[in-house]
Amino acid sequence: MDVRDETSLLDVCFLIALLVMMTAAQFFADSAKPLFMWSRTLIASGEVWRLVSGNIVHISWPHLLLNLLGYALLAAIFGFRAAIRRCAMVVPLLAALVGIELYFLADHIRWYVGFSGVLVGLFVYVAITNIAAMRLQ
Repeated sequence: MDVRDETSLLDVCFLIALLVMMTAAQFFADSAKPLFMWSRTLIASGEVWRLVSGNIVHISWPHLLLNLLGYALLAAIFGFRAAIRRCAMVVPLLAALVGIELYFLADHIRWYVGFSGVLVGLFVYVAITNIAAMRLQ
């Protein structure tokens, strides 16, 4: 097995921590959403962490469960190892890109919560890396 194909312990720990954070944020939604949701007004006033943190909180349990099912679908299609490979690097980058793109390219959006943007980015990332790996073989 190629070393590049192995999933690191850091990736697994990061994924578990992310799932725990999203679930905990939903358990404490009344207090977590106002603190972490992506808000154009609050980002403009200096709360830049919201560019990333809005991806952790969700509107409702069904919204969180749909995002988790989407991740499970990613793992089912591409394999669990591929779905979490380099997650510790890719998820924060995608979360920041989603927040920055919303801020600069979608000025009609005033607030945002959820992991959907990151999830779409993960699908694209895993698909591209799998295609690139197949071409190298």
